[in-house]
Amino acid sequence: MAQERTVTSADGTKIVAEAIGNPSKPSVVFIPGLACTYLVFDKQFNDAELQENLYMVRYDLRGHGRSDCPEGIEAYSAQKMAEDFRAVCEAFGLKKPFLLGWSLGTMMAADVAAYYGLDYLSGQVLLGGPMITLSLGMQACTAELMALAPSVLSTDASITREVAVAYVDGCVGDPAVDLSWETKLQWMGGFVCVPPSVRGYYLQREQDATRYLAEAKEWPVLVIQGTEDKHTRADMVAKQAKETFNKLDIHIMKGVGHAPHWERPDEFKRFVLDYVRNVAKVGKSHPIHTGH
Repeated sequence: MAQERTVTSADGTKIVAEAIGNPSKPSVVFIPGLACTYLVFDKQFNDAELQENLYMVRYDLRGHGRSDCPEGIEAYSAQKMAEDFRAVCEAFGLKKPFLLGWSLGTMMAADVAAYYGLDYLSGQVLLGGPMITLSLGMQACTAELMALAPSVLSTDASITREVAVAYVDGCVGDPAVDLSWETKLQWMGGFVCVPPSVRGYYLQREQDATRYLAEAKEWPVLVIQGTEDKHTRADMVAKQAKETFNKLDIHIMKGVGHAPHWERPDEFKRFVLDYVRNVAKVGKSHPIHTGH
């Protein structure tokens, strides 16, 4: 049975989070990407095998979904991101969880490292066009996404529908196959409910990734990337990951777009479970759940 909580971050911002799974197993915090909600992880949170073998937590980023939407770029700083993550972990009693981020969600690890150190985590899963850091993520964007970016940040309501369709379609390899009409509407709703200003804050904020890049060298990392990603260049992601991490497990999935967890959930599941088990097996800090 899923357990939902509204968590209060350090600055008073309310963050909506949900947990499901086996509290005695390793904990994994799922962080969605830009302009979507935690519902993008529905396939994982409804998977019986994952529920049996992991304790899974997901939350809506501030400014997204049902979480509070504070105004001003200062409310979206690296410190705020790290504090939100910590508040969610503490609310569910997580100790040394794995951080699993999709797209922009992956770069929250750099924020956590900057304020709490990577020892706060057991490992990281970089999924679907991962932004290893904000700077590296920008370098890996496709020409298609860069062309769409001005519209994503536009306040012109007359183009909202067109932009939402283009953005969501770009999240998978083949929208006609990978997205049902119901899912497409849900994801479009997630996009539209994030104000253009907030979308901009996430891309325009500052991030000091110095500590993360130094500590992550010898950190166990899993990268899952599709070859047909319309938002991020797969070749650039692979290059950046190999240059950043010495203990890297990387899977480049042929024929898959920006959302491997949605397009190929069974393969994604195997990669994640194998990775978590291997990290625990070699003694790289088995995550603990305190039973809150």
